[in-house]
Amino acid sequence: MKRWVDEWMMFALCVLYLGVSVVVVPFAISAARNEGTFGTFTAVEKDCGRDGCDWTGTFVSDDGSIRMDDASFDSEELDEPGDQARAQKVAGDNSLYSRGSKGWILFVAGDVFCLGYVGWRIRKTWLRRRVVAEEPAA
Repeated sequence: MKRWVDEWMMFALCVLYLGVSVVVVPFAISAARNEGTFGTFTAVEKDCGRDGCDWTGTFVSDDGSIRMDDASFDSEELDEPGDQARAQKVAGDNSLYSRGSKGWILFVAGDVFCLGYVGWRIRKTWLRRRVVAEEPAA
C-alpha cells in the first residue's frame, strides 16, 4: 500500500512541477536572452534559508520607469548591505534575473525527469488494466 501511495504522490508532484514550469520557464528563457528591463539592484538585507541566501533590496531600472522597493535577488556580486549589482526584470514576472541567466536549465532538467516519470506511470497503469481486462473470467 505504501509503495502505491509513494508512486502516486510522485506522479502528483511531477504534474504540479510541470504546471509551474509552464508558467516560469518562459520568463526564465526571456531572461537568458536578456529581453528584460535592465537596472541596478541595491542590497539591503540578506535572507538565508535551507536553499541558500537571497538579498532583499531595491531595484531601479536604468530609465527610472520601474522601481521595486522590496525586490529579491540572488547574485554573487553582493556581499554586504549597500552593494549593487546589475539585474533585469522580465515583463509579467516580479523576479529579478542576472544578465544571461541560466535558471531555465534547472527547470528543463526537472521537466524532462517529470515527463519521463509521468509517461512511465501512465504506461504502467494502462498495461496493468489491459492485462486485467484480457484475463479470462473464472
